Amino acid sequence: MPNLSKQMPEQAKYQGFDYQILDRQTQIIVKQKTSEIKGLIRQTAQDIYKVGQNLAEVKQKLKHGEFRNWLKTEFNWSISSATKFMQVSEQFKNVNFTHFNFATSALYVLAAPSTPENARQHALKLASRGENITYSLAKLIVKHHKESANINLYSPNPKDSITVTQADIQPASPLVNLT
Repeated sequence: MPNLSKQMPEQAKYQGFDYQILDRQTQIIVKQKTSEIKGLIRQTAQDIYKVGQNLAEVKQKLKHGEFRNWLKTEFNWSISSATKFMQVSEQFKNVNFTHFNFATSALYVLAAPSTPENARQHALKLASRGENITYSLAKLIVKHHKESANINLYSPNPKDSITVTQADIQPASPLVNLT
């Protein structure tokens, strides 16, 4: 497979919030709450993973048709809602989300069966660098990797590359080469 030049936006490296505009006491409180919120978001991602594991285990124990009834009775959930949780637990088997910032909706996008594995790995690589993986960024990563696969399969010129522009995610995002 040809090595394509892959450029993706590095969303977290935008102009950050200017804490200097706040008085010292407000700075301390806002920074503390920011840290707490980020920790809760990471815990939410880990909880989604655990819920998916538990749902998969219950599904295996119940007879055909019972799982749907159980979901409706206990949680008022549809099969598709439960499937999203189970896909996260299946696709991210050995990932500890307590150190990553993934939006819930981003997890569902990345865990979908149609998402290429290399897109999941790309998102994990960004997350390991401290990047916030938002829904928009997850969709962009998936789109990028699907288009890369199409170029690899169909392009007569293996030097073709995909460049994601700043407008694809947010106007002020710089691009970063992740190859």
